[in-house]
Amino acid sequence: MRKHRPSEAIQYYHQSLKLSEHFEDTWGIATAYSDLAILHQEYKDNTRALEYNLKALETFRSINEKDRLALQGVNIVIFQETEEYDKAIENIEEATVIYKDLGYDYFLATNEMLLGLINRKKGLYEQAEAHFDAAEPMLEKFKDVSALGDVQHYRGTAAFEQGNYEAALRHYQKSLELKREINNIRGTIMNLNSLARTHLALKNYSAAENFILQSKAQSDENTALSNRRETAEILYMVNKEKGNYPEALKYLEEYGQIKDSLLNEERAQMLAILQADFETTQREQRLQLLNSQNQVQQLTLQRRNRERVYLLIFLGALLLLAGLLYNRYRLKAKTQKKLEELDALKSRFFTNVSHEFRTPLSLIIGPLETQLQKAEKEEDQEELEMMHRNAHRISRLIDQLMDLSKIEAGSLKLEVVEADVVSFLRPLVSAFQSHAEYRNIEFSFDLPD
Repeated sequence: MRKHRPSEAIQYYHQSLKLSEHFEDTWGIATAYSDLAILHQEYKDNTRALEYNLKALETFRSINEKDRLALQGVNIVIFQETEEYDKAIENIEEATVIYKDLGYDYFLATNEMLLGLINRKKGLYEQAEAHFDAAEPMLEKFKDVSALGDVQHYRGTAAFEQGNYEAALRHYQKSLELKREINNIRGTIMNLNSLARTHLALKNYSAAENFILQSKAQSDENTALSNRRETAEILYMVNKEKGNYPEALKYLEEYGQIKDSLLNEERAQMLAILQADFETTQREQRLQLLNSQNQVQQLTLQRRNRERVYLLIFLGALLLLAGLLYNRYRLKAKTQKKLEELDALKSRFFTNVSHEFRTPLSLIIGPLETQLQKAEKEEDQEELEMMHRNAHRISRLIDQLMDLSKIEAGSLKLEVVEADVVSFLRPLVSAFQSHAEYRNIEFSFDLPD
């Protein structure tokens, strides 16, 4: 999938990254970053490759995952393509400390080889040779023929860049032998091309043609376009220098076609990467939008639930208040009813008492009036009159009590009559006269005749 369908691979790795982030799986996050770095590096998107590689390093470092940290740190292809050589050296040195701690001697050898390669890239050839010298005996110990061939090729390239073509030929030839020993076609073609280019620099055109034709014979449709392009380029240069212009033109056209194909392939790969990144970004934006909508819906639902709770609380309080008011009304009505019953009882009591007093009082007033008519002495006359007045006063009080009962019962009718006020007040004053004399109170009232 990663080689033939990069867009699907990128989407897969991004999904893996999201899931790892969701479940807080730090190792999974680091691995997803590492896979994304390798994928972008394979398709020449070196800026993004470096970005993901640094994130992978940081994440592996956070969980002290020494093995993966070391392996990720020595992924120098990414650092080379972006010319981040110092960063590459820094990570390789960190990996070297880890390998020494873990006892990984083989990886110490490969680190020396990588440090030599980077120093050669920086033009520090003496330091590069020192690292190659340190790497070779360790690689021989582990009998890694392929890596030994790589070291020889790196030495040859360093010599070629310094103009030491004879040394370059020796190293390339040694590398070629080692690659053929293990039937490494890609390494064989690479060294044949390097030998041809070196002989071309020495103007040994026949030797250059011999090596490049061997390279061409080794190539087929499965050979990398970059190697085929280099083969066509060198064949063009050899035939041009030999004056064989028709052949030179043929290989120049072949070189142009391969270069265009390689460029188109790189563009297609970059387009696939960009499309995958765009689709991933769009998917993430849609997910963010959906999450935002879900959050809005949740907030709306929460607000409605709160409003429903507040409404229920308000209705509950309203019902409680109505219940309290109703109970208060019932209590008040019950109390009022009892008061009315008590008033009625009181009225009946006063009515009964009035009736009970009226009969014996009538029996007192009747004989008293008879004695009043028979009285001969003035003193007796006055006392009998006083007794008669008080008896009538009591009778009036009894009448008033009965009137009061009638008022409370709502059965008394007001009767308006014309009367003499003086005549009305005279007996009232006389009724209090004896009481005033008994208490030595001067009590007088001037009434007109």
